[in-house]
Order: sequence, then C-alpha cells, then structure tokens
Amino acid sequence: MRRVRLTLGLLALLGVVPSGPATGQAVLVQIGPKAGDTLHMRLEQRVEVTGSIGSSAADSGMSAISSMTVHSRTIVQRSDATGTTVLTITDSVALSSTPPQLPPAAEAQLERALSGQQVRMRIAHDGAAEVLPGAGDVEPEIQALVSQMPAALPSQRIAVGERWTHTMRLPAPGRPGLVGSVSLKTTFRLDSLGRRGRLAFISMRGELSHAEEADELPGGALHRTMTGSLEGYLVVDRDRGWLTQSMSILAVHSVIEPPQATGAPPMNLRMRITQRMRTLDKP
Repeated sequence: MRRVRLTLGLLALLGVVPSGPATGQAVLVQIGPKAGDTLHMRLEQRVEVTGSIGSSAADSGMSAISSMTVHSRTIVQRSDATGTTVLTITDSVALSSTPPQLPPAAEAQLERALSGQQVRMRIAHDGAAEVLPGAGDVEPEIQALVSQMPAALPSQRIAVGERWTHTMRLPAPGRPGLVGSVSLKTTFRLDSLGRRGRLAFISMRGELSHAEEADELPGGALHRTMTGSLEGYLVVDRDRGWLTQSMSILAVHSVIEPPQATGAPPMNLRMRITQRMRTLDKP
C-alpha cells in the first residue's frame, strides 16, 4: 500500500494524475497559439543507418550516424478559426556525423548557411503544417525540420483513454516520384491530463506499410521491400495551444534484391530516426 501511495505521489508531482476535468470528461486538444506569442524551440534529430550485404550478420556492412540540433523561434502572426500563421526563424544549427560526412570547415560553413533562415507556415488545429509561398530559398533540411508538427490531433473532444488513428502517405526514400507508395498508420491515445487539465499526454504507435516495387533492368528486375514502426509521445499545452514536448522513434528496414541474373546477394538497410522537440520558456 505504501508503494502504491508513493507511486501516486510521484505521478502527482509530475503532473500526470488527472486533477482538472473529471475522469471520462471529454476535452479539446488542439493547436492554436495566440497572435503575438513567441515560442522558443529546441529540436534534435539523430539518424542511424546500418547496412549489410547478404543474410548473415557476419557479412560485410557499413554504419553511419548523423545528428542535427536546431534552435528556433516561432512568432505567431495570425490565429483564427481555421488555423494559425507563424514565422519560424532558425537561430542556430549544430551538425555532427560519424564517420565525418564533411570536412570541419565545410560543416561549419553549412551550419552558418542553415542558421538565420526563415519559414512562414500555416498550421491547422490538428497540427498539419504547410509551408507558405514566399518562404524564399530555404534549405530542404530546415523546411523538413520546422514542419515536424504532426497532423495528429483530433478535431472533436476526447476523453482520457480514447484512441484515434491517422494515416500519412509518404514518398519512398530516395524515390520522390513514388509518393503514396509508403504509408504510415499511427494510433494515438490520450493517456492522461495534468496540471488541472492544462497538459495533455498522448502516446503514439504506428506501422509503416509499403507495396513492393520493382524496376526492370537489362539483367532482370530489382525488387525493394520495406517495413517499419513508429513509437513516441506528445505533450500538448491546452492553454497555450502548442506542443510542450514530443519524442518519436521511426525504425525502417529495407531489402533490395538485385536481378537474379547478376547473382548478387540482397542488401539490407536499417534506419532509425529519433526526434525530440521541446518548447523552452527561455531561449
């Protein structure tokens, strides 16, 4: 009994135990910050890639790790019944990779080029973000990172314990012309409310599905298959109308089978993308 009380006390200190709306009461969980707000954010991304040829772990392989940390400001320019218009300014970017992908001088130059960029976006209440025209010559890496707000939130009121799903169509990695060949179906759950209902704690689990592709080559057909999974969480500040923090891990396994006529063994590629975002009270 004492252990149970200690556990509940710890959860209460963390703000996880529902203390506002009564259990079972439905609430709105949406994006909608106030015009004039400035939100300081820190975003971290780590990409781990491993590859091997053949089916044995002892076969020759490769591995690479790259990381990016972005500090940015999001200025809320307009907020209305349909969504929010924001201007995101990239204050600083830090890059690293193992083994090094660029010489130190070139990496520093790229960091300077990425810093200071601005992106204007329209964000719907469910979190879907769209880069608006006139963003200028913005690097794709920055557009992708500042658009990480997931279209994950429900349009209707939900109660603690309820689930909902969202399916996103994605292009096949390295094959932008095949949009829709990969889909990510994610199930979300409102786990709890904290700080008298102000914070919404949401967990998510997803599965990546991909139709097998084949390219006809002179020596036969090259086949690609892909599987993957997603897990993570979101914390939404309902009063502020913004994400307080989020974390996601996307694991993808791809198999590339060369034409049979070549006699070459299949190639296995595994990618693990970890993203963490936190809204800071101070820059």
